[in-house]
Amino acid sequence: MILWILDIILNLNYVIYRIKNFGKKKKQPLVSLVVPFYNNNDVLDNLLKSIKKSGYKNYEVLLINDGSEQDPSDIYNKYDKIKYFYKKNGGPGEVRNFGIDKCNGKYVFFIDSDDTLCKYALNYLVDFAESKKLDLVGGRCRKIPFDSKITTYWFRKIYSKVAKIFYQLI
Repeated sequence: MILWILDIILNLNYVIYRIKNFGKKKKQPLVSLVVPFYNNNDVLDNLLKSIKKSGYKNYEVLLINDGSEQDPSDIYNKYDKIKYFYKKNGGPGEVRNFGIDKCNGKYVFFIDSDDTLCKYALNYLVDFAESKKLDLVGGRCRKIPFDSKITTYWFRKIYSKVAKIFYQLI
């Protein structure tokens, strides 16, 4: 229940911000999307399509091959704004740190190569961060298994705890 209240509060704040700024053209800050890649050619195209269709225009994708045996060049060459890096296998944490060192964006967004980005997710997160002058924002993840297509939210207990803390602050 508290989680949904938090969602409503955040959405109302966002709507108020968007109404106040309607018609004002602001340059979107650059968002660097750090994408660890390891033998995921079969799903990488879905991620890159979702980023392109997300509605956010000022981004760069840092596709970091973590020692994979697969060559994703035929996939990522279909898209612009992709920076490709190859490094010796070190695991997802090391890849993300490598990506932070290489990115140019005001904001960094971590997303795995087997994920997809919801439409307007970056718009919402960046607008909210900019409107509140925040350095860090986050959102919920939905888990949609390929075989069942049944949506569940990941980390529901964590988000519920964060919502309770946030609710106590307002």
